[in-house]
Amino acid sequence: MIESSDNVSAATGTATASPSPAASRAGAGDRQGRSSKVGLFVVLGLLVVPVVVLLGALAWPQGADSTEFRYVVPLGSGSRAAQGQTVEIMPSELQVEVGDHLVIENQDIFPVTAGPFTVRAGETFEYRFSEPGELIGLCTVGEGGEIRIVVT
Repeated sequence: MIESSDNVSAATGTATASPSPAASRAGAGDRQGRSSKVGLFVVLGLLVVPVVVLLGALAWPQGADSTEFRYVVPLGSGSRAAQGQTVEIMPSELQVEVGDHLVIENQDIFPVTAGPFTVRAGETFEYRFSEPGELIGLCTVGEGGEIRIVVT
């Protein structure tokens, strides 16, 4: 007589196995394994994509002809302006080209405005011009209190 935990047909001698509880758990483990692998790939993707984007941005050519326009607002500029003194750090008109870079470093304790841009106290603002146009607005650190930025 054949002894087994499997079902055996006496007439044919063939066995049909019913899955054991361990086998059922193994199948669930396979599904969990696949699920955790997919999760791992998702997490890796979320980590790799920003790194690739950052490296691409750093390596992206900014153009050999691009120019940086840098203006530093020294400490005390806002106080001088409030006392009625002339503070002329930026020109009343700035001619730039697409791809040029504007940097305004505000070392003062007061915010400054230059056209559409406001730079909070102690912060540095950077902007790369990406399309032609004209920007006009108040300038708290410029000639005449207004600035016109022409982008060609």
